Amino acid sequence: MSQASGVNEYMSQASGVNEYMSQASGVNRHMSQTAAQKSPQQRDQTPITASSVILFDTCVWVDFFTNRYGTASDVAHIIDYIDSREAKLATSVMSAKDVFFLVQAYLKRLTPPDEQVRQAPARKHVAWACVKDIRQRSTIIGADVADIVEAECLRSIHDDLEDNLALAAAKRVQASILVTEDKQLQARAAVPSFGIKELAALIV
Repeated sequence: MSQASGVNEYMSQASGVNEYMSQASGVNRHMSQTAAQKSPQQRDQTPITASSVILFDTCVWVDFFTNRYGTASDVAHIIDYIDSREAKLATSVMSAKDVFFLVQAYLKRLTPPDEQVRQAPARKHVAWACVKDIRQRSTIIGADVADIVEAECLRSIHDDLEDNLALAAAKRVQASILVTEDKQLQARAAVPSFGIKELAALIV
């Protein structure tokens, strides 16, 4: 079976990935529907302006591509709003790397045991497409030894390397807002932090 055929099988099996593909062209529709439901008071609560830098944590992108928790449309709404405000969406290169593996792991869990090997190229193909989408939608933030040093310095308040690298990325890019579903990361971030639904509820 060709790799393209394998991808099509995943599109039919993985409702989350399939929904992401359809949302890529339907973001504006979702945005208009959401706006109609909001009061004028709610519309004034947006924390995003043209000078804002919004950093997406790994989990936000994984939720967008897989819809594993039903928040893909909310992430799509946030992305579209950031674009409409001409703000900057940023992603750590570490997150792009993690998305590549986490999307494949998600798809693998949807695959019957006897199809695991045959479908592996299709899983990787979809994962590469997700990384490309991140690159096209956001500015990728690099990492070097300074981020490791920063992560080490943060151990006294949070003893988790992955989270501390996310905080280091926020500092490197001078993020205005961090979007993450990690409650501990939200609590320790030096910038305003929001969950997906929390931020989506504030914007039109």
